[in-house]
Amino acid sequence: TASVTTGIRARRRALDTTLLAPALTVGLISGWVFGRASLLTDPAARGVGWRVFSPMQGGGGSLTYFGVGAAIGVIIFLLLRRQPVLPTADAVAPSILFAVGIAKIGCLMSGCCEGALCSNAFGITYPYGSAVHERHLAENLITVPADLKYEEADPKSERLTFGHLQVLRYETKIGTSRGTDERSVVTTELVARASEYRSLPVWPLPIMASIAAIACGIAAEFVFRRSTKQGTTLAFVLCAYGAIRLILDWLLADRGHVAIGMSAAQWIGAFAFAIGWSIYVAGRSRRAN
Repeated sequence: TASVTTGIRARRRALDTTLLAPALTVGLISGWVFGRASLLTDPAARGVGWRVFSPMQGGGGSLTYFGVGAAIGVIIFLLLRRQPVLPTADAVAPSILFAVGIAKIGCLMSGCCEGALCSNAFGITYPYGSAVHERHLAENLITVPADLKYEEADPKSERLTFGHLQVLRYETKIGTSRGTDERSVVTTELVARASEYRSLPVWPLPIMASIAAIACGIAAEFVFRRSTKQGTTLAFVLCAYGAIRLILDWLLADRGHVAIGMSAAQWIGAFAFAIGWSIYVAGRSRRAN
């Protein structure tokens, strides 16, 4: 999708579209490396070391660090090929926001990046066995009947979020705690009972981030079509992304490492906003001269 939409914009600015595929490939690789490297800052990954870069190692890494790595990789690629950086970045930039919006839908479905506890009508709950439910159970915020308790969930298992499929992911653990085999545990009654126990309401952060990113992506498309100055669209996207991270990350349940009150993602968002604003101001100064 990014290749197609970027290609359409590139043709509008008479850019070399043959370089888009290799540039995006480089961006995906460098983004993956940076995203996996972010796991090194996770206390749970201590002792793993450089094995975080193994495809067999669990955990996807940070979307924020993925974006930083992808941007660095694409910029280096364009410089090595002696291609114009700002016009190409303008063509790619709106697709970044759309990609963030789609990725956040995946966060919602997998139960990660959940919001903090929410006591108002906007709160959403996650089903039994989801990552959010596990967190609240571990923190003794909720309880489940003894026959529904499982041992430690397999960290390598996939976590589906909606419907009875989520419960079926954990029937082996339930069976272990009850001393029965897997087949005897999977019953309609068990699935129905387990589905009644959900997490506490939390802020629908992935939904909010997805809507904000897609809305800003649509606005970036209009900016690209109307602007004639190089770097304008890139500046808008950087400022929009920075604002999203700075505002919404206050609602995260787990903000990770915090420095001077802000998380690492918020500091990156602030840096992105500052770069975007600087590009915009520099463009206005050049136009005035």
